[in-house]
Amino acid sequence: EIYRADIVLLCGVWGHVPATDRQMFAGALAALCRPGAMVVWTRGVAGDFRRFADIEAVFTGPSWQRVRVSFT
Repeated sequence: EIYRADIVLLCGVWGHVPATDRQMFAGALAALCRPGAMVVWTRGVAGDFRRFADIEAVFTGPSWQRVRVSFT
């Protein structure tokens, strides 16, 4: 039996995933999640919101639904 996650935390990961691999990484992440699961991810922006937008772009399509965005 395959066990899938209800919640996945991705903290401190995106800085280590090359831009060319992000789409593949998001696809693999979707395979880890059961339907309706939540993914919480973080990414420092240091005033440059392009980083955020580039990563957010991989979470498009029927597998993903944005619930909340927060900048602190």
